[in-house]
Amino acid sequence: MFACTFPTNCVKHARAVRAALRVNPTLPPGLFSLENKKNIIDESRPRPRVGSVAVMHNSVVPSDGHVAVVYKIQGDTVYLAEANYGGKMCRTDRKMAYNSKEIYGYFY
Repeated sequence: MFACTFPTNCVKHARAVRAALRVNPTLPPGLFSLENKKNIIDESRPRPRVGSVAVMHNSVVPSDGHVAVVYKIQGDTVYLAEANYGGKMCRTDRKMAYNSKEIYGYFY
């Protein structure tokens, strides 16, 4: 859906995907650590919408965390566009339950 020409850093990629989807607001600056990323979660809205950013666990560097953009929702399943996941620098897609234990919450 979003070409490999998009940025390979997960945060930069999320910004580019949200811009392509014309979703506002933009992600705030300073999203370097899992703590920074968790601070943007909107806990008042537990269900994502297209364009939401999932703040996620990072198994390689847990203190960094990870983000991915929801580009499709089907029932309880979210489809995520992401970069730099699992050592793959290019964009990858995956799907999972919107309330997966890997997802800490969402930025809208």
